[in-house]
Amino acid sequence: MKDQRVDLFGLAEPNVDWHWDLEVMEMRASARKVLQHVHTIATTSSTSYETIHKPGGVLSGVIRNWIGRILTSGEDPRGMGRWTEFRLAGKNNKKLTVIMAYRVCSKASGGRKTVFTQQYFLLREQCDSEKILPQQKILEDLGALIDSRVAEGDEVIHGIDANETLEEDGPWQDFITRCDLYDLLGKNTDPTTIPPTHEEGRRINFLVGTRSVFDTVVASPMDGFKSGVNTDHWLIFVDLNTKALLGRFNQDLDLYESKKLHSTRPQRVKKYKEHLWTIFQSHKIQERTQALYIFRNNPPSEYQLQLNALD
Repeated sequence: MKDQRVDLFGLAEPNVDWHWDLEVMEMRASARKVLQHVHTIATTSSTSYETIHKPGGVLSGVIRNWIGRILTSGEDPRGMGRWTEFRLAGKNNKKLTVIMAYRVCSKASGGRKTVFTQQYFLLREQCDSEKILPQQKILEDLGALIDSRVAEGDEVIHGIDANETLEEDGPWQDFITRCDLYDLLGKNTDPTTIPPTHEEGRRINFLVGTRSVFDTVVASPMDGFKSGVNTDHWLIFVDLNTKALLGRFNQDLDLYESKKLHSTRPQRVKKYKEHLWTIFQSHKIQERTQALYIFRNNPPSEYQLQLNALD
């Protein structure tokens, strides 16, 4: 991701129980070691699990100077770990919502701790309906989220492992149509020629977005199975004209290594100290610190009266 200058990323179904604090700390430390500036969200269901390996969940992140555009971040409010969300600011009140989601298969298989089963029992606790359909419920909830963001003027990018193809002409196709979303991978190529994104031979991974996002797509490359990541899914990318979508960034964030003080080089140390002393003097740090010290030990009588009145 660093070499490709990725700004936003998402992983559906990382199969990690992010409630293990040590695992989250190690993940974030590893990410920062490679990427320097990164803000991540990791989500999983509230279902208790005995091991770090836990089916489902989502991991997403914002890198480099996109971090400064984060307005809010969040996750599936139902506690099922179905999606993460970043809301980013642009110029002239432009906003972009980025949602990364994992949608379960249409039926349960493989035991009581599958993603389907986790969501089924959580939904049964939350909903009055006798018919619990986790694969349909996520589309209803995501549709409500996207509708609310669009109503507030946001553009939307939605990445998802949908566990359904467009050719099936089912609920996933209906969802895209109803939310007026466009297939971003099909901007510069015939959608029928896009290869399968899963080893079983189906295209079930998608990046879709609102019309303005679609119009700013420059390229949509794909990478093969297990190309640097141990997964049975293809890696899919979208390159956007971000200036057209959100406006130009004012300044790039400096990398951590460029901020380090090279103390083995006397000339740099001297220059740094001279600059620091100039700032120290121009802001009258010594005088202001002394004034605070005096105020703390001998506050004026009017302030003493106010403080005593609070007691």
